[in-house]
Amino acid sequence: MHIGSGVSSLLGRNSPFGFSLRAEQQFAAANAGLAGSFAISKPAVSRSQLMTALLILASVNGLAPRAIESVTVNGWDYAVFNTFNVSVIVWGAWASACYLAVLSNDANRIRSRDIVLACIVLAIVALPVSNLSWLSLCLLSASVFWTSPKGSLQQRSAAIFFAICAPMLWGPELLALAAPPLLKIDAFLVGTLMGTKQSGNLVTFLDGVHSMQIWPGCSSFHNISQAALAWVALSQTLGRNLGLRDVLWGGLAMTSAAAVNLGRLSLMAVSPEYFATVHGPLGEQIAGALTIVLIAVICIVGQRRELFTRA
Repeated sequence: MHIGSGVSSLLGRNSPFGFSLRAEQQFAAANAGLAGSFAISKPAVSRSQLMTALLILASVNGLAPRAIESVTVNGWDYAVFNTFNVSVIVWGAWASACYLAVLSNDANRIRSRDIVLACIVLAIVALPVSNLSWLSLCLLSASVFWTSPKGSLQQRSAAIFFAICAPMLWGPELLALAAPPLLKIDAFLVGTLMGTKQSGNLVTFLDGVHSMQIWPGCSSFHNISQAALAWVALSQTLGRNLGLRDVLWGGLAMTSAAAVNLGRLSLMAVSPEYFATVHGPLGEQIAGALTIVLIAVICIVGQRRELFTRA
């Protein structure tokens, strides 16, 4: 008879605690399994899911007022044709950012500072000012970008959301702030190209009698932020690491957008009749379509290696 089995049987029969060693071992194993299940279980809501919800909420809250106003003022037909007063490039970038954010699901738990950030974002978004929603998206996307693993889906989506804030918030604000010198540059370039006089933001028509005034909405600098957004959105969707080459290609896309607007301004300066046509809805649609085509071609050519590799 083995000593171990004898002791076990003795404790099983006569232990003052009322249970055998085998029962105690089973109880300990059950506790260990329960603790292990809690250790490996995923949180009900992960950090990436919380950040994704906040990013989409802030962006939708910024886009919705433009879309609602477009439908209310112009009706559904014109609103759809005019893409709800939001550029096609912005819609495409937004869809790509949402797609990457939804895919970026991990098991990281929500930290206390994430809750604080969420409360701040929700407080800003709750205010009835669309620009504040873009400001909250800018701050949130910057925070997510710096706290996410390098090259992760979450970081790439945050980069696109941050870039969307350029044409939707920072571009118009900076253009309005720096309008006087920028509009003088536009007038100087148009006057030089057309061989007419210019003073400030006024340019004389070719007839030498009439003149036109350039405003921020018609400036050649108006759409350059959309060109930058298009490049960033495509590169991050493809998982491309940004470098000096991207600055050059992005600069080329921005230059093409500025060139289209400058050409439109020059055509306006031919005569009052040309001004009425080129400045009207038809001229605006043609210039917008040409800008989008040029930006798309440059982005595709510049990132053709990544596009064809993924294909």
